[in-house]
Amino acid sequence: MMNEGSGEKLAEQYRATGLNMLEERATFDYGGNGVKAGALDMLERMQTGGFKAFGHLTDFFEEFRLYHRKYGKIVKHMDDLRCSVCCDDKAVCKAEAGGF
Repeated sequence: MMNEGSGEKLAEQYRATGLNMLEERATFDYGGNGVKAGALDMLERMQTGGFKAFGHLTDFFEEFRLYHRKYGKIVKHMDDLRCSVCCDDKAVCKAEAGGF
């Protein structure tokens, strides 16, 4: 992702300020990072107790309730928090598997 106007990658800007970042982006075991796979993985983990969120996190649950499909495709609207949690979830799974 480029920072508009600067031509410098956002990740490089973060690293320049001293922010600790992963060397590679977080991905699933098969190497992808698709929206559908992320949504299904998170739902499965929530249903089996592998992922839990505190009940007072109303913004998270509001986004989760708004998640839907239109014409068979997931609608990406007002899902920033859910996407962030999904990305963190992928990184944690990779860390548990000894990927770091």
